[in-house]
Amino acid sequence: MAMASGDSAEPDPLTGAAQACERLIGASETGAGAPDVTFVFVSAHHAWAMRSITEHVQRLAEPRRLIGATCEAVVGGSHELEGVPGISLLSMWLPGVRVSPFMVDDLIGSEGQNALDDGARLAEATDTSAELRGTVLLLDPYSIPISRLLPAMNRVRPSRAPLVGGMASAPRTPEGGGNVFALDDRIVDRGGVGVSFSGAIRMDAVVSQGCRPIGPNLVITKARANLILELGSRPALQVVQEILAEMNEQERMALRRGLLLGRVADEYKQRFGVGDYLIRAMVGADQERSAIAVSEIVRVGQTVRLHVRDAETATSDLEMLLDGQKLHGPPVGAMVFTCTHRGRRLFNTPGHDVGAIQRAFRPMASGQELAKGGTAIATDRAEVPLAGFFASGEIGPVGQQAHLHGHTASIALFRHA
Repeated sequence: MAMASGDSAEPDPLTGAAQACERLIGASETGAGAPDVTFVFVSAHHAWAMRSITEHVQRLAEPRRLIGATCEAVVGGSHELEGVPGISLLSMWLPGVRVSPFMVDDLIGSEGQNALDDGARLAEATDTSAELRGTVLLLDPYSIPISRLLPAMNRVRPSRAPLVGGMASAPRTPEGGGNVFALDDRIVDRGGVGVSFSGAIRMDAVVSQGCRPIGPNLVITKARANLILELGSRPALQVVQEILAEMNEQERMALRRGLLLGRVADEYKQRFGVGDYLIRAMVGADQERSAIAVSEIVRVGQTVRLHVRDAETATSDLEMLLDGQKLHGPPVGAMVFTCTHRGRRLFNTPGHDVGAIQRAFRPMASGQELAKGGTAIATDRAEVPLAGFFASGEIGPVGQQAHLHGHTASIALFRHA
């Protein structure tokens, strides 16, 4: 198994596609042959040229299957190309692996033929079997019922096979643009595209929500739809106000990015760590009922905890999760879906998330090299072949189920089985 990536910030789409292919081919193993699948991520600047770009990639890289999507900005190698035209490619050579792409719109179908209501049909369409090792899902946020799609896919797939992906984020402008998806020579502007991997491959998921808990765990004792009326048999808003009154100065500074609520994803666990909470936004308060509103339906008996987010916490959370992945060795390649509100907007520095991934798996220098002194010369070539994009919603597992997230970095790491 092998992977290679290439990217380009050329303003001309075909020049950019050619340059990204040149870098990809230069990084691939000599004599590797045609890749089994190539992912093509294209910034909104080039959305109008998606068909020409994918045809160019097919001619130059000669992949057996091609998957593509547009976005606000692409991620490639060690670069996050924010605010500029960008094309990012990831090719995979996967002996012993079954690659099964699908158009998401085909799962929806017409009334009465909806695969989301037919578990056997959905499993067949997405190649879900005991051999499934993971699925990448690229979706259009405007035309897909995500609140039905993810639960339906969760029901039919083995829990050990992660579902990772992102919501395409190419904005529409008076000149055009918007989300465009590619599957081989098929180009569509709705639905989305996915690909399942089965057989001799391992796919691990890292979901960094970048939040820090404050206050104690609380149990919802009264709720209605997305309103939490009572926490621990006390008025919910009053409980929240008491916790906020005890916050330290650093936590108060973090409140500028909003107050968040973490819901425990697996209530059967005896102790809850940072990664056990599914983070949701608090969207309002009802003073009359002393209730708080959150961005999902809640129910009595769920355990929740207040959270805040800041750049420092987001950095340490991602580094901690990647440290845990070091136990499994470096990946052959990676795919990254990071929120449009991360990047420079959160960290005030370019390449934050991809930099963390590359540092985590960079080979340690030998003692002899360290003893030489001086400063090592950095190279442009990334240690881990990597591609992805800035998403308007990130898909990844918390607990045993895949969820839609915000302000998150969702990462798929591919390894030998």
